[in-house]
Amino acid sequence: MELQDIITADQLHDNQTSVFEDVLASNAPKVIIFEGQPALILLDAETYRTQATRLALLEKIVAGRKDVEAGRLIPNDQIIAELE
Repeated sequence: MELQDIITADQLHDNQTSVFEDVLASNAPKVIIFEGQPALILLDAETYRTQATRLALLEKIVAGRKDVEAGRLIPNDQIIAELE
């Protein structure tokens, strides 16, 4: 994360339009500092949707691996029979 990607809540308040335009143009998130601590991440909606979709997929992959490790499997023949 670069220094220009970190701004204070006051800077966001004072420069809201330019901050929004920068985030939308660059697709780079901004870290918002509030009371001296990182408090929020500002990112464009498309980037958020993409990250949320990736996270959901990764969670399904992890759940599937746990099922395999626990022996919770369905044989391919059974699945094909049910689909037919």
